[in-house]
Amino acid sequence: MVLARQVHGETAIGAGIAIPHARFPIVVHAQEPVAALGFLRHALRMTTPDGLAVTTLFLLLTPTIRAHLDLCARLAWGLSTELAGPVQSRADDATILAAARRTDGRGAHA
Repeated sequence: MVLARQVHGETAIGAGIAIPHARFPIVVHAQEPVAALGFLRHALRMTTPDGLAVTTLFLLLTPTIRAHLDLCARLAWGLSTELAGPVQSRADDATILAAARRTDGRGAHA
């Protein structure tokens, strides 16, 4: 399903990272949104700003379209600040979560 959405719009942002497209949310019956981060064993060939194949993929499951848009904005902000380094280096879970918490709530929503 994630790969099928690529036909409608690439989501690769560079540095080997792809995030969900704002136009194609995965809305599920849940109380809270969920963000998942996957480090791929085999790179995906996508059109990317820097020409690097995608090796890191985020997936968002949200209860509403608005929650999807909000989480996309927060993720993009985090990846433009201190979350980028730990994600690109494939740091351990605790380091990535700590960086996400430090960036959460800043940027467009501060």
